[in-house]
Amino acid sequence: MKSRNPSFWRAFTISLFILIGIIGLAFKTGTGTISAFGYRMIDAICPLGGLEAMLASHSFLPRVVIALTVLVIIVIFLGRFFCAWVCPMPLFRSWFPRLQQKHQIVASTRPTTEVVEPALHYPMTQNQPTHPVADKTSGAQSLPHAETPKTKSISNNTSYFVLGGTLLSTAIFGFPVFCLICPIGLTFGSIIVIWRLIGYNEPTWSLIAFPLALIIELFLLRHWCKNICPLGALMSLLSKLNHFWRPTVDQQACLRSKGLDCQLCTQACYEDIDLHHPEQSAPRARCTKCSECSAACPVHAISFPFSRWLKISPKTIIPTITSETSTIESVTPKALPLSPKQPTQNYVFNQALRCIQCGLCKQACPLHNEIPAWMALLRGNHLIDAVEVMHSTNSLPEICGLVCPQERLCEGACSLGKLDGPVKVGTVEHFVTTAAIAQGWKPDLSRVKPKNKRVAVIGAGPAGLACADVLIRNGIQPVVFDRYPVIGGMLSFGIPSYKLDKLILQQRQQLFSEMGIEFHLNTEVGKDISFNELLKTYDAVFVGTGTYRSKTAGLEHEDASGVIQALPYLMAVNRHTMGFSETEQQPYLNVMGKHVVVIGGGDTAMDCVRTALRKNAASVTCLYRRDEASMPASVKEVALAKQEGAQFRFNVQPVELQLDNSLQVTGVIVQSTKLGALDACGRKAPVVIAGPKRVIAAERVILALGFEAQHMPWLDEIGVELDNNGYIVTQQSTENALQTSLVKVYAGGDIVHGSDLVVTAIADGRRAAMSMITAMEQ
Repeated sequence: MKSRNPSFWRAFTISLFILIGIIGLAFKTGTGTISAFGYRMIDAICPLGGLEAMLASHSFLPRVVIALTVLVIIVIFLGRFFCAWVCPMPLFRSWFPRLQQKHQIVASTRPTTEVVEPALHYPMTQNQPTHPVADKTSGAQSLPHAETPKTKSISNNTSYFVLGGTLLSTAIFGFPVFCLICPIGLTFGSIIVIWRLIGYNEPTWSLIAFPLALIIELFLLRHWCKNICPLGALMSLLSKLNHFWRPTVDQQACLRSKGLDCQLCTQACYEDIDLHHPEQSAPRARCTKCSECSAACPVHAISFPFSRWLKISPKTIIPTITSETSTIESVTPKALPLSPKQPTQNYVFNQALRCIQCGLCKQACPLHNEIPAWMALLRGNHLIDAVEVMHSTNSLPEICGLVCPQERLCEGACSLGKLDGPVKVGTVEHFVTTAAIAQGWKPDLSRVKPKNKRVAVIGAGPAGLACADVLIRNGIQPVVFDRYPVIGGMLSFGIPSYKLDKLILQQRQQLFSEMGIEFHLNTEVGKDISFNELLKTYDAVFVGTGTYRSKTAGLEHEDASGVIQALPYLMAVNRHTMGFSETEQQPYLNVMGKHVVVIGGGDTAMDCVRTALRKNAASVTCLYRRDEASMPASVKEVALAKQEGAQFRFNVQPVELQLDNSLQVTGVIVQSTKLGALDACGRKAPVVIAGPKRVIAAERVILALGFEAQHMPWLDEIGVELDNNGYIVTQQSTENALQTSLVKVYAGGDIVHGSDLVVTAIADGRRAAMSMITAMEQ
């Protein structure tokens, strides 16, 4: 027998039940249809109908007792199977995906004290879905702009009160009230009136009333089954006797046993049954045996007694990723690629297919990107809708997909990470956004109402661009000032081209310009335009200048020939690559054929190492004062640097630079170190071991030790409060997030927090924009 999912088998059973009713009606066999038995015989085929018949007639009906006894016996073995396998309501709902809305589970890994960012109000575009993204196949749904998922109710007894009211009203009025609104009764009633219209030309008011009542139950009473249906409540009460055909969980196979907070089975259950903590959720007696939990489980840990002979197949597919679809290309120092191998459309689709919709990636992302939502859309080939959802939380998704340390964020939290490897979120994000932009996608802002407000944004880096993006989408005109000739800031000049193609930034600049964002490039605040002029001209100002001052190593002769800081080196290389002339502050350092030593262990150090290799250095050696496990650099970056031919020396502390007679650097003198006590940052501090010094030959030395806030005199002039390290002090409350000591001035990104990730700068820019919008609306 071919494997089928549980929805197929339930639809088959319900359809068969309805078909028998139609046959009974057509041939008057008295089988399967309420009308064939007559309403007086309803007590023989419906347990609730039987109870209503006794109460309405105020008499004891033996056939009702017999029918109830038979039902109880069946329920003892099968439980509340009736609701999923016989009642047509679930089948009808499955025809309308919008009705399949389910709450999302708040991952237990999310801190309970977290301040949730207000939802960003984006105008709907012609390509954007106008309803919550729903995919019952995976049990996932998402509100594109919702930041706070709905919480699970521990229990719901509403239907039991409805059951009591139904029986009481029947006894008082002497009429089986529920029979007129029962989904099964309405279904057969609709069939009967249609049959009478077609077969006997007998139109009646019921032809409108019965379908209309069904539509009301489907579309207006969305929680009918759980909160209203008295027949379901009766089945739940009787199902408490059932202890046989309930779902069982293989705890050893379950992802939770591996420390993963999966929760997919709970998300898939429309009765809110938690198979792991039933005492904290609705009782298992409410289980309808729909098998959605079993189908949603990615490791097949949940089973029912009948699932083996029904051959129910899981809906979540986790294909094996072969080397043919891998995005990592082997490289050698002799043949370094300009960029990694481009993923194929099939690879991206397979990655979306692997997503099990657990939502842990969303919680790990600083932007709380709706990753499960757009993965579900991609499974249905809804590329444009997926891109719209991406942009609802992220202003630069194609860039984050390339430069974010996904292994520490979304992919690091992926439930599949300890099994077949995490879903490649970054690869999918970059590929899909780039493809959509290439197809001509752009946000539709035609319905945005201008608010006659203008905001000056200082700095066209990720924080400034994100701020401008949110402002323009909410009808506020942003004007971006930047001292460089192109947008991007560190994205353009600090990140090497092999990691981030600068053409991507050119396309994003064009897209932003078409959205209405004004750019004033080659314009330095404090030199070409005063800050006071911005304060007078604009309704608010956002400062997102980043940090550009390099930290020193404290070594003598750091200004010697052949020694350069990491950022000037990278910026000069990028300017050279983009065709801009070098500057006095950023001289181009030629490393071709030279022995290069990079001091540092972060991602910037890895950028310098891999850039020097691409510039044909004779050798590149990275020095780090701690062990490899303590390196702050991305594991992927370190691995690629080694693969490309870089040498690493761990547990060494540079103590002196060796120079020749012309004051040209010829080597770095180091001493061995060991890890000692924890420092102020919670890491083990390196301690120099007394012993002989060693010399590592070096014709070029690059210092990659991090960045600090640069001094900006125009901030001093207006009195913006700075901390002891020169960073701008801002408010972190939700209401006035990122507002400085001046009411009209906001700040975000590295100039507030210090050197950090691109994604955190984007998050700051978006939060600041929302704070400005809130302030302007008051």
